[in-house]
Amino acid sequence: MERSVLALANPVILKWARENIGYGIEEAAKKIGISNPEKLRNAEEGMEYLTINQLRKAAKVYRRPFPIFFLESPPRDAVHPDFRVLYTKESKKISPEAKKKIMEISQKRNFLIEMTDMNEETFPYEFIKISLNEDFNSVASQIRKELNIDYKTQTEWKNEYKAFNAWRNAIEKRFGILIFQLDRINIEDLRGFSIAKKPFPIIAVNSKDIVYAKCFTLMHELCHILLETSNLCKSNDFNEMLTHEQEEVFCNYVSGAILTPKEFLIEDKLVKKYTENTKDYGILTALSVKYRISKEAILRRLLILNYITNKDYKIYRDKMSSIKYEEPERSGKGFNYYTAFISRNSYTYLKTVFSELEKGNISLVDASLNLKIKINNLDVLVNRFYKRFG
Repeated sequence: MERSVLALANPVILKWARENIGYGIEEAAKKIGISNPEKLRNAEEGMEYLTINQLRKAAKVYRRPFPIFFLESPPRDAVHPDFRVLYTKESKKISPEAKKKIMEISQKRNFLIEMTDMNEETFPYEFIKISLNEDFNSVASQIRKELNIDYKTQTEWKNEYKAFNAWRNAIEKRFGILIFQLDRINIEDLRGFSIAKKPFPIIAVNSKDIVYAKCFTLMHELCHILLETSNLCKSNDFNEMLTHEQEEVFCNYVSGAILTPKEFLIEDKLVKKYTENTKDYGILTALSVKYRISKEAILRRLLILNYITNKDYKIYRDKMSSIKYEEPERSGKGFNYYTAFISRNSYTYLKTVFSELEKGNISLVDASLNLKIKINNLDVLVNRFYKRFG
């Protein structure tokens, strides 16, 4: 029987890679295909070596390049710089699967930067400056003006998907921010995140979240980017936000004010009608549909504007606390693998990849590897993309 070739990997890097992604010894060993977890533990302590095949599998599980395990020490740039910014106590609580998604999206950003040869100085988008010391209503008004969405436009959206796509497209168009959707990640694990670094800052929202909540997350993460801070968002809960740091509270307030400006609500007859009977949730539903945001977000705004009391708000929260909000997988006519793929990825990112591919500046293999799609499916994907966006 032929002996397996051993891989003389650096045990320090082997341990670092596992801990960095968030796997315990037992879980990592199982995913790598090592029957006895003690072998992996011994390899991390320099007492024995993995085989070449086991190390290759470990590299895949840990999402690290194979050669990195033979370096003398974990390089500073081994973790994507933007991911390192996010790597705080909060991020260590999220699952390895969520961390992998963050890294995957960061890699797409890197690929885009390489294709366009873009840097912070040449990035053609000007960002407005905001600060925590400003009035949140004024900040929201300024951001909304930049996004160029008026009252008439917002109240004419036919459904929540139209609303989300409109906000999403407006942010990408105005600020050059890449907006992705996270798939196969539990809402409790990660609701969204942002990477503020230019060029091509990132916002990602959880595809499982209800659509109105995704709109709120978009604005919350946009606010973090304009404050020039990266962020991991595990909750949009108003009460939880109040216990967090000033920046979280500020971004929460600004987000609500972008989606439902003070001047809209003051003039709205439905608001007056609801304040006269705060238990009439039918009116609350009508407001939610009108502005294409959640009833929770409407209530937050009415509470902040002193149209309802804390008691009114608590009654509604207690009533809804037992309901778990999670968006079912979309299906039906016109929604398939390619539609979902386009929806998960940033418009700017896809358009740039396809453009560079057509110019011959990147190969089919490069596009396939970065998009994580089979080469044979690329033609259909490109056709579907241009059919949708022209």
